[in-house]
Amino acid sequence: PITNLLEDEKTFGIAVRLNEGSRNDVLDISKLLVDFENNQPLIISGIQFMSRFFLVIVLLALSFSDARAAYDLNSGKAVYDKACIVCHKTGMGGTPKLGDKAAWTPRIAQGMDLLISKSIKGFQGKTGLMPAKGGNLELTDAQIGNSVAYIVEHSK
Repeated sequence: PITNLLEDEKTFGIAVRLNEGSRNDVLDISKLLVDFENNQPLIISGIQFMSRFFLVIVLLALSFSDARAAYDLNSGKAVYDKACIVCHKTGMGGTPKLGDKAAWTPRIAQGMDLLISKSIKGFQGKTGLMPAKGGNLELTDAQIGNSVAYIVEHSK
């Protein structure tokens, strides 16, 4: 959602990634309100300011949209039912169970990118082990992303 601050010779501001699945769709929203060429706020009318401010709010809202917007939850459920359910239904080996809000809240706070990365590459946590791709290396990264989104959506 909101990425790190962008820095280059003329830019320093807040950036919003418009599409969770793409790292290239980034808009520096601070350019809407600041003139970086001259290092000063843009001098604009109240109406222009309000329209730009509204645009910034809309872009921020889009960047915080829930997992349903960026992932296919139906496909994620199919992958979960086929591969993930073995551990995530029972809590085998300390695995957080589907729907366990207390267990999932700190994990969800890390962000979807990190959760998906750990699920693809594998991860040894304090209380459990996540094998790479849940032990099914034939799953694609997109399928893993969809299954993580399904689990997150049902564990909030």
